[in-house]
Amino acid sequence: MENTMTLTEKAAALFLARNWGNLVDLRADGSPHVTPVWVVDEGADEHIDKLAKKYLGVDEYPFRSPGEQRVIIRITPERVDLHGVAE
Repeated sequence: MENTMTLTEKAAALFLARNWGNLVDLRADGSPHVTPVWVVDEGADEHIDKLAKKYLGVDEYPFRSPGEQRVIIRITPERVDLHGVAE
C-alpha cells in the first residue's frame, strides 16, 4: 500500500524555487540533529551540477574532490510541517 500526500500549490512551488530544507534525525540520546540541505526533485553528479547552477550560479559544482562519489538519499516523509507558507 502506497502512502501519498498532496501538497498545496504554494508548498509544491518550494521544490521548484531556490530553497533550503532541514533534514532532522535523532541522535542515540534522543536529541535532534538538524542539517540544512538543498531541496530539488532529481539524480547524483548531474544533480550536484544542477544544484550549483541553482544555488551558486555556476554551471559545475566547484568543490568536487578527486575520487568523490555522490549519492542521493530519498526519504519518504511520515508528515510534512509547513511554517510560514500560507495555505
